Amino acid sequence: MNNNDAFSAGVIPGGLNNKNEIRILICYILNKFNIPMKKSDIILVLQANGLANYFDISEAFSELISNELIVKSSENFDEFLITNQGQIIAHELEKSLPKSVREKAVNVVESYLERMRNEKENSVIITQNNYGFLVTCNIKDRDFKMMKLELYAPDIESANNIKSKFYKDPSEIYGKILGIFADIICD
Repeated sequence: MNNNDAFSAGVIPGGLNNKNEIRILICYILNKFNIPMKKSDIILVLQANGLANYFDISEAFSELISNELIVKSSENFDEFLITNQGQIIAHELEKSLPKSVREKAVNVVESYLERMRNEKENSVIITQNNYGFLVTCNIKDRDFKMMKLELYAPDIESANNIKSKFYKDPSEIYGKILGIFADIICD
């Protein structure tokens, strides 16, 4: 067994095992999206998609903080922003990361942020009843509830699958349902 096997567990081929590259990737993400992000969210997204190992990401994140390349947001102390120096590093060194890693990181972070927005703007409530589970999906536009959809699920796994599918793209679901009734609405 290779000494690095324990530390590269969960990292896909082409993922990052070098802490310098992981630091660059974190700076690249924060610079690319230019929004405050939670450390736990960055770790979750990178680790869950096999781009880097949890311990390496955590260590790289701590080093970026101690080197003042990223700082805590003044609005939410759980979130971090990239500093001017971190932006310079990200810009100058981003090409040192494999293009496939940069593209995958951008795609998974975009998907994650979209899901977080969907969860913030909409809601899914799962309640157990005598027949299984009732999944209530609500689509809102600010304070106006545009749609409430209730679905039966025979078990909690099915209920959670409905919830996950709904949060993936609630506007698509709304559009499809509206499309079904479009001829009635337009008449």
